[in-house]
Amino acid sequence: MSEDLFSFVSEQLERSTSLDRLESRGTLRIVLERSGTEARTVTRKQVCVAVDQILPTELEIRGVGDAQTICTVLIEQGRGEHGDRWETAQGVDEIFGRLGNS
Repeated sequence: MSEDLFSFVSEQLERSTSLDRLESRGTLRIVLERSGTEARTVTRKQVCVAVDQILPTELEIRGVGDAQTICTVLIEQGRGEHGDRWETAQGVDEIFGRLGNS
């Protein structure tokens, strides 16, 4: 499921921005890496945190306008596409706290 989730989010990112497929997938991989996860093991909660708190900055770096709105829409699309809601995340501190316990 993790690869499906990664593919879904990267496809939606491509549709929502001027990034091509390779750029969308690469950007999402960077975002997940910065959050301490990988595409093959990412959970819904981790994607939610990464899209909400890390992806907007990465999109702005790449010249994508209205990054926060795009990220909000991505989360909403994920909720509808996957049939159940992504869990509400505590934030980046939760991810890095988990990393510190590894």
